[in-house]
Amino acid sequence: MSINVKQIIADTIYELSREKPLAKVTVLDISKRSGISRQTFYNHFKDKNDLIRWVFTCTLDGWELVEQNGYYAYLCDLYHKAQKNSQFLRQACMLSGQNSLAEEIYIITYKYHRHHIKAQLDGKPLSEQIEYALQFDAYGSTNCYIRWLVEKMPATPEDMALYAYESMPQILRQYFK
Repeated sequence: MSINVKQIIADTIYELSREKPLAKVTVLDISKRSGISRQTFYNHFKDKNDLIRWVFTCTLDGWELVEQNGYYAYLCDLYHKAQKNSQFLRQACMLSGQNSLAEEIYIITYKYHRHHIKAQLDGKPLSEQIEYALQFDAYGSTNCYIRWLVEKMPATPEDMALYAYESMPQILRQYFK
């Protein structure tokens, strides 16, 4: 049986974020609590933000929902997962700097949407208009998602999923049924 060091580190930062602000959690704190060396931490992650990004991406296992149940179902799942991990994600989204979670959410959104559309275009290049709409939508939906987390979720996950879907530019929405 192998030990999943990354998961041990992730569980540790999650645990520490419940005890003190995530901004004050250090690699040294993580190392001491988890029983791993700082070098072991750095063998797996570039920095604390890289770890936070990894924790977030591990929750994104619902891509197949888009194909099976539609984009709205995927968005509902995404917002429900955020609600479940809200205390950690709220703090993580307020951290800035290189490798920030906000940056990662934008990148994931943009790349996934781009990949999803390209798969339906049979190798044809994306138009400038679609590229612009992808960037526009990724920035807007990322900022609204983060704002929703930081403001302690004033709307339900279902409402947020609906807002995100209905706000998507029409040129993109045709690819996300």
